[in-house]
Amino acid sequence: MIIWLNGAFGVGKTQTAFELHSRIPGSFVFDPEQIGFSLRKITPSEMRKDFQDHPILHTFRSFLRLMMCIKL
Repeated sequence: MIIWLNGAFGVGKTQTAFELHSRIPGSFVFDPEQIGFSLRKITPSEMRKDFQDHPILHTFRSFLRLMMCIKL
């Protein structure tokens, strides 16, 4: 089962995810924002300006969608 939380900034998506995690045995929280933070740290500064449009981000998004479909 995948529970996908979506909403505006600051409405409590992360808090809700961790609350669900604490109540559902064997669950985990996948926060793609953490991937974005990591990518920003390792990306050269000249490539950070329009990061949303950078081809590598589209590749990572595709990879993450695939990984979310695989039951570990």
